[in-house]
Amino acid sequence: MLKYLIILLLICNSVSALNINEIMYNPIGSSDNYKEFVELYSPDLIDLTGYIISDGDFNDTLKKINNFSSNYMLIVEDNYMLNVPENISLYSAGASIGNGLSDDDIVLLYDKNNSLVDSAQIFSIDDGYSLEFYNGNFYQSLSINGTPGYENDYNEAEVTNYEKIKINEIFPDPYGSDNAEMPDGEFIELYNSGNYDLNLEGLKIKDEANHEIIITNTNTKTTIIESKDYLTVYMNGFSGLLNNNGFEKIKLFYGDELLDEISYFNSEEDLSWSKQESDLWNLRKPTRNKKNEENEPEADSELKINKINIGSDEKAKFGDNLLVSVDLYKGNTTRYAVYLYAEDKNGETISKRTTVHANQKYTDYEFTLPVQIEPNCNAKYSDGTFNITLEGLGEKVTKEIPISGITTSLCEKVKTEKKVEKECKVLVPQAKMENVLNPSTSSITSNIIYESSDIKTQRSALYIFSLIIIMLMMHMVFKKWR
Repeated sequence: MLKYLIILLLICNSVSALNINEIMYNPIGSSDNYKEFVELYSPDLIDLTGYIISDGDFNDTLKKINNFSSNYMLIVEDNYMLNVPENISLYSAGASIGNGLSDDDIVLLYDKNNSLVDSAQIFSIDDGYSLEFYNGNFYQSLSINGTPGYENDYNEAEVTNYEKIKINEIFPDPYGSDNAEMPDGEFIELYNSGNYDLNLEGLKIKDEANHEIIITNTNTKTTIIESKDYLTVYMNGFSGLLNNNGFEKIKLFYGDELLDEISYFNSEEDLSWSKQESDLWNLRKPTRNKKNEENEPEADSELKINKINIGSDEKAKFGDNLLVSVDLYKGNTTRYAVYLYAEDKNGETISKRTTVHANQKYTDYEFTLPVQIEPNCNAKYSDGTFNITLEGLGEKVTKEIPISGITTSLCEKVKTEKKVEKECKVLVPQAKMENVLNPSTSSITSNIIYESSDIKTQRSALYIFSLIIIMLMMHMVFKKWR
């Protein structure tokens, strides 16, 4: 029993040492047929006949083509076209490996008992290069076509090759405080053109006056910059490094080694110095952790009224509160206030003004704003077509809207008596006089007017009081007559 246990342990240890060592899934050329391979490595000699290779969708049982005493084993497609090293064990997966490998597949290796031996997740790399296993992870090979049957050429020296790190964008004059905490405020963006992720912790950025900031996790979201990717280093409250006015030079150091430097002169608020594909530097809209803008930002502001919501009945009345959807683009202007209101064809405002602020230059804004139309209780305005107006940032746009009728709940209709020739003095508290038009001298007609409920209450009280006085006087006269 002990003998069999020892043999079983030896087999398990041997299998566990077998690993996927290299994957070629995207060879050069328009077709991947007969060029893909998966390389395995084991310190021990293993016969892979009957093992299964899979891409997660299709399984292929391995067939031995030849067998040599080699630690490297190559799994290929039938009619494999690339060079095959001598003295290497070669196995066929059939017409293709799985269903043909792609950058979102996972490679799975099973033994004869259908137990998983190893797996590797494929990810996107440059055409013609392979994925090579190194120190627990896969990286893009240094050599085109990879290294099938040989030791992988990825090495630690290349992992620390900081010469691939370059300054890509400088934002010295943001809107608001230059010293704001990340992700606001000033920043410098770096780009990694190399094939490997790098840890930038400890790298230094200096300016012409020798101010210095050290890259740490306190001024970046991460100190790891991935291959072909960007990393933004924020000033995060540090003052003095980026000069807004006049000449400035920014330098990037790895230890005492100068990796890159860039000079600029006279910045503009809300624009960053951005490196273009032509290697020229221009002022562009800032793009943190993204490819830089190629086109010059639009200097002119723009206003647009998208939709006026006038309710389900599609009719607007005087007194309605409308919701208006608008778009704003603020260009190169110091103006910031934008007003929304309604007006008649003569330009007279018939609503209160709604105000919003667009503070940041070269920025798009979206708002849904209210407009309260005047109730028109005095019938000053006739039914007809009016304008909803959006004005600000040196621009003005309008959109027509029909308005008819009033919102009766906002007005009180009072029908007066026929004209009385006698002058009538009404005692109204002085604080309420603004709601009455010349009460002691105005002629009373049979026209319909609109008054507040307070005035109506006062008038009713006066009528009741007068009626009581008249009844008392009649009672006294009648009593005296009797």
